[in-house]
Amino acid sequence: MENLTEMSDRAEQYHTLAKRWTSDLEFFQIETDFLLQLQRDYLIRLTGKVAGETLKAIDDQILGLQLDMHEAAVRCREQLDRLTAIAENVTPEDISYLLTENNGLADLMVNLNQEYQEVKKALFTQVKRVMHEYKLLTD
Repeated sequence: MENLTEMSDRAEQYHTLAKRWTSDLEFFQIETDFLLQLQRDYLIRLTGKVAGETLKAIDDQILGLQLDMHEAAVRCREQLDRLTAIAENVTPEDISYLLTENNGLADLMVNLNQEYQEVKKALFTQVKRVMHEYKLLTD
């Protein structure tokens, strides 16, 4: 049976944040998978070589975002594991270390949000352009 201890309020707050960030990252993964599918299955077929360089740049952005998301997911998992070990009296609570890691994760998540918005905006700009071109062609 696990020997659970009470964590400090701050450590519990870090636990809550790490769980929320993990949930956000799961959402980002679903969204980026959709964006890649949208681009690869539809946009590339519609635009051909005309917008190939632009779409390649967006593809690279999405892949870079996914790598950053993976790093964030690993760091969130490590933070959650650390906090679980503290709650189970496996390791002592080092609030200064937890604070440093939490601040790093917070910065990473802010950057990921900005990166995600930029990628989505670039892709949707291309979708809008392609839709406009096809509308002109079918009129």
